[in-house]
Order: sequence, then C-alpha cells, then structure tokens
Amino acid sequence: MTDDEAAAYGRFAGPSSQADLERVFFLDRFPDAAAYDEHRRQLAASRVWREQVLPELVCRAAKPMQELRLSPTARSQLR
Repeated sequence: MTDDEAAAYGRFAGPSSQADLERVFFLDRFPDAAAYDEHRRQLAASRVWREQVLPELVCRAAKPMQELRLSPTARSQLR
C-alpha cells in the first residue's frame, strides 16, 4: 500500500532517544580495503576522535558498537 500524500510531520525539537542513536550508521565508499584501513588509521591518530567523539558515541550506545564491513558483489552497480 502506498500513500501519495505529502508527509506533514512537524519539526521535532525534542532530545534524541537511545533508539535514535542506535540507528546511526556511516555510509562511505572507499576504493579498496587499504584506503579504508588508512582512514581508520587516521581516525585512531586523531586526538579529537579518541578523546571526544568516540567516547561520546560509546556512552550513548545502548549496546556495544559493531562494525560491519560490506563489499559490493561482482554484479553490483556500486563498483
């Protein structure tokens, strides 16, 4: 069933809930595994990432963080 009516949701001004934070994911495309590994190395070397960003993400998560590394299949158009 589809609905062709425009969504009429008001602006949400409340705080994020734990459920909202658990839905955050990062979608980035790297040319290969080596480029991704270099990106991770640069994050690990970043003081701001280690001391501010990552601890904030960890303390707000209801469950331990999980990293999933996905690769396009041979027939994928994402190549």
